[in-house]
Amino acid sequence: MEVWEYTLAWAAYVIAGVGLGGLLWLAIAKLGWTTRAWLMGSYLVIAFTPWTLAGYPDHMAPAVLVLVMDILLKGGGNTLEGGLVLVISYGVMLLSVMLMSVRRSKQKASKKPEEGHLDTE
Repeated sequence: MEVWEYTLAWAAYVIAGVGLGGLLWLAIAKLGWTTRAWLMGSYLVIAFTPWTLAGYPDHMAPAVLVLVMDILLKGGGNTLEGGLVLVISYGVMLLSVMLMSVRRSKQKASKKPEEGHLDTE
């Protein structure tokens, strides 16, 4: 595979992924902040976490595709490296969403108007 083909394939994948992410964002716009962050984070982890290809160490592909190909071609008994990187990425995303949710709830609690005063915003 030539360099321009590899670059073109990744460009097409990223453009399609961003477009699908935009549609997902519109579909979940009415949900709560934490639910939206969790769903978008899950999508980003699944769609955009890269991992190296076994036969081509200088090339990368989405980890979910590497995992699927490993399972289909090698069976479930192999190392499933694509799955490991997905689990780690997903754990980091969940931790980030939890920390941001706690921070948002603390900020909302500190911004509550005092009882008896009208909020003009």
